[in-house]
Amino acid sequence: MPVAPLFVADMTTLKARLRLSGAAQSDALAQIDEAVEWVRVALYDEERGLGLTKVNEILAVAYVENATTSADLVRTQANNLEQIYVRLRLLKVLPMLFMDASGSTHDTWNEEPLTRKGQRALEKEIEALQKEVEEAIADLLGDTDSTGKLSVVVFEPDTVQPRPGDSIRPILYS
Repeated sequence: MPVAPLFVADMTTLKARLRLSGAAQSDALAQIDEAVEWVRVALYDEERGLGLTKVNEILAVAYVENATTSADLVRTQANNLEQIYVRLRLLKVLPMLFMDASGSTHDTWNEEPLTRKGQRALEKEIEALQKEVEEAIADLLGDTDSTGKLSVVVFEPDTVQPRPGDSIRPILYS
């Protein structure tokens, strides 16, 4: 039985949303299947995911593209979470696929939309997606704080800047 996404309608839809619908290499397809299966297990996990009860609660609501009710919006949010989580997992495992390959590895690497960026950009993307996954799980579980996500930062200079002319002549009178 082929691997199926948990919240996304089917594998074809998930691949299209990840911009991987053109993946033709059998190893790449196996990595996509592995990532979907890994995410499915992680979402069922009580410690780091949503847990069995919450997943079943979300799955009880059918997915609609234009969500209007709160239950539909939760299902859509879970749908988006799965896509982000699979993208995160693929960004961690796809580079290994291309390192292990031989021949036209560089061309294959550049054909995959997820791996076109440089290594540093890839690391930043992984960090950002990890944070996004954690926030989405917290939102779905209702674990967000009541203060919201607004924060204020005040920037002030550490030292008093010199007045015009002070930098070319010493301050004689203070």
